[in-house]
Amino acid sequence: MKIRIKIVWLGGGPEAVNDWSFNGENDPWSVYLIGQSGLEFWIMLENPTGASLAIDKRTELGLYPDNRLGKYLVAISNIYSTDTTKSLYDLTTISMVIGNHLGKTWLTLVEPSVVLGPDQEYRWQKFDSPTNVNIIREIDAQAMKVDFFNTLNGKPTALPPTR
Repeated sequence: MKIRIKIVWLGGGPEAVNDWSFNGENDPWSVYLIGQSGLEFWIMLENPTGASLAIDKRTELGLYPDNRLGKYLVAISNIYSTDTTKSLYDLTTISMVIGNHLGKTWLTLVEPSVVLGPDQEYRWQKFDSPTNVNIIREIDAQAMKVDFFNTLNGKPTALPPTR
């Protein structure tokens, strides 16, 4: 029987589970356990990868349609950040799942890795052969953002035919 469970986690930094990461700092042990489980585990690094999918609040807020989700994104962009850009962290994980399902090449650098334990400070260790842990280091943020805006505006990417 093939296991169909895939776990996608947004967190971690360039070197370890708890580097530059709200999510990773709060529960690095759970990330380690999932990494040891043998389940397919995709890690979208919170920083810098997840942060790379961002909107420019000066020019891109008008791209949102007049719907509840668009209004919510505009509101959180203005409330929680005084910067000119607003990272859309969670969107990267959703786009990753959609992109993989559609066969898109939005993941531009993925490293097979393992998650080391507490005695090694929950660091990532890259492997040359496939493992159950895939660390997403780079994405095509622009392609993900275009797909997101198109979907919000009623023009989603076509799904492949069902088998």
